[in-house]
Amino acid sequence: MFFEASKNGTVSNGNSINSLIKNVSRIFVQNYLLLLIQLYIMKIKEFFNWKNGEQFLL
Repeated sequence: MFFEASKNGTVSNGNSINSLIKNVSRIFVQNYLLLLIQLYIMKIKEFFNWKNGEQFLL
């Protein structure tokens, strides 16, 4: 997205640049946590496959 900054530090949609940065960083953190959760779920599935005697790829 492209925002035109005005002289008082706000962007055209009315949000300040600081809140825009906070929103972007919060979205980034949420995506990072979702990736970690998916990774743990994959590892748990691999562990149960190993416990059941099935072969799995690391």
